Order: sequence, then structure tokens, then C-alpha cells
Amino acid sequence: MLKVKELHKSFGTLPVLKGINLEVEKGEVLVVIGPSGSGKSTLLRCLNGLEIPDSGEVYIGKEPLGGTVIAGSIVPKDRILNKQRAKIGMVFQRFNLFSHLTALENVMEGLITVKKLKRAEAKKIALKELEHVGLLDRADYYPAKLSGGQQQRVAIARSLAMQPDIMLFDEPTSALDPELVGDVLSVMKNLAREGMTMVVVTHEMGFAREVGTRVVFMDHGRILEEGKPEEVFYKPQNNRTKEFLNKILSA
Repeated sequence: MLKVKELHKSFGTLPVLKGINLEVEKGEVLVVIGPSGSGKSTLLRCLNGLEIPDSGEVYIGKEPLGGTVIAGSIVPKDRILNKQRAKIGMVFQRFNLFSHLTALENVMEGLITVKKLKRAEAKKIALKELEHVGLLDRADYYPAKLSGGQQQRVAIARSLAMQPDIMLFDEPTSALDPELVGDVLSVMKNLAREGMTMVVVTHEMGFAREVGTRVVFMDHGRILEEGKPEEVFYKPQNNRTKEFLNKILSA
């Protein structure tokens, strides 16, 4: 469903991604781990066109992200990128909800403005997705009246309402109080069981081991190790992976 070839990205003189190669199969839950500053979030932002790589290619299915192939070269086209983005849901560290809209209205907004659905149809879909994340009883609440975990679940419902082919999660629990993390992870586990294709950047090692079908370890803009959770966590081959996991798991 997703393929990355030799992806490079720098900010000014700072190289952040240094030749990333990656493939994600349909129904796979790919978990990306690594220290802060390793390029994990930048990689996710390149996967849905929020950041434009300096070089390399991202493919959604057989289509290059944000362009079309002409005479063997990828020619960027904004119209294509916008269409592809509708297939890629993204959930951020911060919830990015509209404070003046209720939970229901936040989920409806993309359906109305992007998919051009009528309000009645958008409301029906939004209510279904709020129920999906366990927040049907909070449909009429404004974000200020919701806990951080509830706001993040609204953000997940908002992405799901667009019926994406793949979901990207950028440390979705990092801004939450510890006691609120479980509800968000529970929703993500349910999505995995339902077969949603997911790429998850997280520091939740328990989630990575339990739910991930494959784990990627990044450091300094490179993928240093990847494999099944039991391979990466219990039999890491790279010394930097071993060092990172020893610190994380013993904390």
C-alpha cells in the first residue's frame, strides 16, 4: 500500500532523513520507534505530503505521491496530492480540533468541506465514527469540556470518517496524562484488529510489541533495524537498537 524509496529530507543544513527505504503492506501495523530527533515525525509528514522530500519517492499503491509519471519522471500535481491525502488519515500529537465546534461538528467538517457531503449524510457518518471510538455520548461537547484522551479519540474519529486506506499516527499519546493513554491505545488496537493499515510512531513499547506486525528502529535519520516485534525487542542485531531498548525498557 505504501512504498518509500531513498527518501532524503533536510531542514537548512541539517539532514533529517538520510535515504529511507520502506514498504507497508495492506493490513500491516508498522510501528516506528527511536529516540527524539531521529526523523520519525518527519518521515510521517513526508508520507502524506505535509513535507516535501529533497529527493526520493513515496508511492501510494502504484501511484507516486503528489504527482504523475511522465516520460519516466514524476511531475508534481497538487490536484493529485489532494486526492491522495483523502486516502491517508493522520493523527497528530496535538489534537488540532476546532475549539468553536462540538465533537460531532469537528468530525463532520472534513466530510462537508472536502468530500462535499450534505450535512445530514455527514452527520450520520460522524455519529457512527464517534460511536466507533466510544464517544457517542460526547457528540455535543466542545473540546474544552473533553479530556485530552477524549479529544484525541475525536481526532481519530475525524480521520476515520474520511474512510482512509491507511492511518498515520504521530506519537498520539505523548501529550496525554498517563491515566488517559489506555483509552486511546484501546481504540488503536481495535483498528488493528479490524484490519486497518497503520504506521505508528510511538514511545509505547507495550503497544509496539502487542499490536505491531513489524517494528522499525530509526536513529539519526536512518533505519538501523526492522523486523517482527519479537525479533527487534528480544533479539536486536544492531548495537544502537540494544542500547535504546535497554534504556527504554529499564526506565
